[in-house]
Amino acid sequence: MIIETCPLLDDIPWIRHGFFGKENPYAAVKKLSGLHRFSHAFPQVLYLKQTHTDNVITEIDEVDAEADAFVTHKPDLGLAVKTADCCPILLVCTATKQIAAIHAGWRGALNGITVKAIEKMLARGASPLSLIAAIGPNIHSENYPVQADVYNAFAIAAPEALDFLTPFEDRWKLDVAGIIKQQMARLGVRKIWISEIDTFSDPRFSSYRQYQANSLPDLRNVSLILKVNT
Repeated sequence: MIIETCPLLDDIPWIRHGFFGKENPYAAVKKLSGLHRFSHAFPQVLYLKQTHTDNVITEIDEVDAEADAFVTHKPDLGLAVKTADCCPILLVCTATKQIAAIHAGWRGALNGITVKAIEKMLARGASPLSLIAAIGPNIHSENYPVQADVYNAFAIAAPEALDFLTPFEDRWKLDVAGIIKQQMARLGVRKIWISEIDTFSDPRFSSYRQYQANSLPDLRNVSLILKVNT
């Protein structure tokens, strides 16, 4: 079932989207296609070879490459990302009708994959004020302590993000969604929605940290977006 949608995207008549829990990806697509409020079939759904890169692709024939973001203007093409604590990010440009799906964990945030996806959209005619960003369910900072290597990586490459690393015992609690929001705001994006669902504490969602700690099934959450041909 669809656990959540973004209210900012719900109001766009040519967009279909949803944040699923720990679903089989193909079952998720089938369910999204069959729901009345999302009653547009997905002729094709693309899943990227996600490897925590900062690679952004824009063409279907590039999907065999390792990448963690896809930007397209094509209709009837579903974009999907799979996550388990990382942030799923869905982008829509209401002016150019471009869409994007992004997978970003701490490495993606550090390397600015969301920034690079937005820059691709801007190069194709989008403006920051015409963009809507939805950051789906992800692990919240209170449940995401990280070691010194992560802190040091941000201190060196992205010191502006250190406000989102809070000291905790001998570690730091990391707010990945907060860093991504900051990056988008610095580009001029104003319409940014962040899910309040914490994948670590919500049993409807798969969490890699829960999997490591409690030997739970290593599943993935699915997030989908589609531009309807109108």
